[in-house]
Amino acid sequence: MILNVLFRDLLRLIKHWWLFCIYCCLIYISLPFAPGLWEKVIAHLGQTGRDLPYIIIKITAVMIIIRFLVLNKKHIFTGLALIIFTFYMFFLITQRLEFLAEKMHLIEYGILALVIYWSINKHQSRISIHFKILTIGFIAGSIDEIIQYFLPNRVGDIRDVLLNTASVVLGQLLIYSLTDLT
Repeated sequence: MILNVLFRDLLRLIKHWWLFCIYCCLIYISLPFAPGLWEKVIAHLGQTGRDLPYIIIKITAVMIIIRFLVLNKKHIFTGLALIIFTFYMFFLITQRLEFLAEKMHLIEYGILALVIYWSINKHQSRISIHFKILTIGFIAGSIDEIIQYFLPNRVGDIRDVLLNTASVVLGQLLIYSLTDLT
């Protein structure tokens, strides 16, 4: 009886978190050769590959601005915060991040936020959902940087943990703009 309950709970857990586990494993496994891989993608795609992070952040910004425009008056500060954070992330991509692999982390961890959202139970408060996404994303980003610290051709840095976490927040903003979590 107890084994049946444990097995059923384990299957439910696997059902909801399998994509998250696979996605994180892909991120971690690709760490040693990600910079070279991105250079090959750029060589194949040309300027379109270089512009991919900019295109994605612009699409996200437009979606968040549209969401801001349809918010009612009591959510005006939330909308402004969404827009300011999105423009800050765009500034990071265009001015501060020099390597394509760093820019692609924004996309990787933004997608990770979507994967975590897909995995967690939606029958919770909006704050609880977003806190869990942020916490799990922070832990995944921290593990990423710890692994990079031990790799010979990579550097683990606390600023990258914060960048990965900011990317999760950007993914959350995208979730917020696409869903009805208000």
